[in-house]
Amino acid sequence: MSKHKRVLFIERNLRNEKLGVMYLSAALKAAGHHADLVQTDKTDLDQRLADYRPHFVAFSITTGEHLFALQTARRLKQTHNIPNVFGGPHCTYFPEIALEPGVDFVVQGQGERAILDIVEGRAAPGFIKSDMADHLDEFAFPDREIFYQFDEFRRNPMKNVITSRACPYKCSYCFNHSQLALTRIDGETRQWFDRRSIENVTAEIRQIADRYPLEKILFVDDSFIQSRDWLHAFLDGYTRDVRLPWLCSLRVNCLDETLAEKMFASGLEMVNYAMESADPDVQQRLLHRGHISNGDVIRAIRLFDQFGVRARMQNMIGLPLSNPLEDALNTLQFNMRHRVIDSWCSIFQPYPRTALGQYCLDHGFTTADQLRHCSESFFDESRLDLPDKNELYALQKLWYFIIDGRLPLDLVQILIRGRFTPDIGNELQKLRFRCSRKKLYGIDDGDPDTAVNLQSRERLAPLNDTPIPAATASERSSNRAATVRERSSIRAASPDDTLSRPADLVRAALHNAPVPDRLIDLLARVEFAPRERELLHHYLAGDRAYPDPIYTVNDETGELLNPDCSIFIRGTDQPDAHDIRHMPEPHFMRGMVDVRHALRRHDPAELDPAQLDPAQERVPLDVLSHAGPSTNRPTTTDSADTDERHLNQYLA
Repeated sequence: MSKHKRVLFIERNLRNEKLGVMYLSAALKAAGHHADLVQTDKTDLDQRLADYRPHFVAFSITTGEHLFALQTARRLKQTHNIPNVFGGPHCTYFPEIALEPGVDFVVQGQGERAILDIVEGRAAPGFIKSDMADHLDEFAFPDREIFYQFDEFRRNPMKNVITSRACPYKCSYCFNHSQLALTRIDGETRQWFDRRSIENVTAEIRQIADRYPLEKILFVDDSFIQSRDWLHAFLDGYTRDVRLPWLCSLRVNCLDETLAEKMFASGLEMVNYAMESADPDVQQRLLHRGHISNGDVIRAIRLFDQFGVRARMQNMIGLPLSNPLEDALNTLQFNMRHRVIDSWCSIFQPYPRTALGQYCLDHGFTTADQLRHCSESFFDESRLDLPDKNELYALQKLWYFIIDGRLPLDLVQILIRGRFTPDIGNELQKLRFRCSRKKLYGIDDGDPDTAVNLQSRERLAPLNDTPIPAATASERSSNRAATVRERSSIRAASPDDTLSRPADLVRAALHNAPVPDRLIDLLARVEFAPRERELLHHYLAGDRAYPDPIYTVNDETGELLNPDCSIFIRGTDQPDAHDIRHMPEPHFMRGMVDVRHALRRHDPAELDPAQLDPAQERVPLDVLSHAGPSTNRPTTTDSADTDERHLNQYLA
C-alpha cells in the first residue's frame, strides 16, 4: 500500500476561496500526500471519484452546510466505502456530529496536524480533539493551487490572506463564547488568540505575487485592529515590502484619526465594519455590542470619507424582537441618512450554543431543534417565529440597491410587501453580489446586468458628499412638492391602461432611479396584491404611503432622541429579563460541555443517539455513568469522578 495518500475535499456553491481548505491541503502536500478539490455543482462527483481514486474524502463545514455534507458522506459510504473526515467550525462547536451514522473522523479545533494523524494512521476513527491555539508561523503557507486551478479564483485580482484565527469579543449571536469555553474545559485558561509574525505575512504575499495575478490583498481576520503595536509595525513593514492596495474588517471603536491616516498611507482601500442594528438598546442588551456606539460609527464614516477609503457597513435584520421590521427599517434609515457607501445585510440565524440562540429558545422564537432552524446561509431566510417574515426576506434582498440608489423609504415599504418568490430572491442575491464586487473591489467583468443609468447616477452623486442634514419644515414641504411634480410627470406620460399592470407600475415608480435595469426587470416580476397596487398609484401621485420609521438619531452622538420607543421587549414589562449581558455562560454552554466530555471518555458507537435529550441537546448524566470506557482510542488521564465534578461545575 502506498504511503502517500490522496484526499479529495468536497465543496459546492463556492463563491469565495476557503483558506481553511488551503491550509489543510498545504499540510498534506508538505508531508508528501496529495489533495484536490471538487465542486459538486460544476463537476460530476462520481466521475471525479473514479478519476482521482481518493483514500479519504473531506468536508470543511460551517453550521448550515453540515446537512449537505452528512447526506453526501452517507451516500459515498454506501456507494464507494471511502472513509470521510469532517472538520471546520461546525465540528468544533458541535462535536456530537461524530455520533451521526456514516461519519468516520471528526476534528475539533485546528486541523493541520490532525489531518496528518488521520491519513497516516495515527488516529482511530471517531472524535479527535486538536489544539484550539497554535503558533501560526509554524504552518505552511496556504496551498492556493487547489483553488486557483479554477479560473474564477485564479484571475481574481484580489487574494485573501489571514493573520490571526480568533476574535476576542463576545457578540451574543456568535460562537466566541463557545471558543472561550473550550479553552477552559480542560481545567485551565489558555491564550487562544495568536497572530502571525509580520515577516511571515509579507513573505506569503510576495509568494502570491510571484505565482498568480495579484492587484490587492483582502485580510480576512475578524478584526484587523487587535494589537495596535503589531498593527503599527505591520504597516511599516507592509509599506516597505509590499505596497499593494489592501482591504480589511475592523472595529470602529478601535480607530482614531492618526491610525486611519497611517493605514490609508500604507494602501488601505476599503474596510468592512459592523453596526448590526441602529437601536442602541438592541446593540447593548440583545447583541452584546455596547462597546460600539452609533457615534463611533458616524465618526468612522467621516474618517473614511476624509481619507477616501471605501467602506461597507454590515447590518443584521430579522432579530428576535417584538417588531423586527421596524428595527430593520430604522437601521436602513440610519445607513441612508449617513450616506454609507456600501451596505451589507444578513438575516439573523439562531445558532445553538450561542447566547442569542439560547435567548430565542427561552423566549419562544424557535424550538429545541435549532440546528434545523438555521438556513445554510444567513442570506437565505429567517426561520424564527417572527411577524413580517416575508417583508424581512424582501428587504434583505433589496437592501444593497435601496442604499446604493437612495430609494425613498415610502416606496421601499410598498415594494417589500410584494410576493418575492425564491427564484426572484436568488436572482436578486446574485445581482447584489456582482454589483457590490464591481463597486467595492473594482472587479468589472463587463457584466451588462450591473450597468446603471448614468444620468440618474450623476444626479445622485452630489448627495454622497455629506450626511443628509436635518430638514426644516419648509424644506420638507419643498422637497415633497418637487417629488409630487416628478411623479406626476411620470404618471402623465403613461396611459392609464399601462399603469393598471403591476409590472409597469413598478417600472414607473423606479423611473430615473439610479439602479441596474436588471433590478427593475426582476421587480417587475414580483406579484403585488390590490392594496399594494393602489399604494403604488398613490406613490406616483406624490402621496405618502407609509410614514418614515419612528426613530430619529442625534447626528453628533449617534444616540436616539426618543429612546422610549424601544421595541425589543416581547411579552414582558421587565427589560432586564431580555438583557443578554446578564445571561450566565453555563446556561447556553452546558450542551457543548456535556457532549464534549461524553466524546472524550466514550466511543461514539457506545452512545445511543436516542439517549440524547433533544430539548436541551445534552448527553444526560446517566449516559455518562453507564457507558463503558473507550476501547479504540487513548484514554484521558482524568478520572471519571474528576470529569463529573468538572461537568457539574458548569451545570450548577
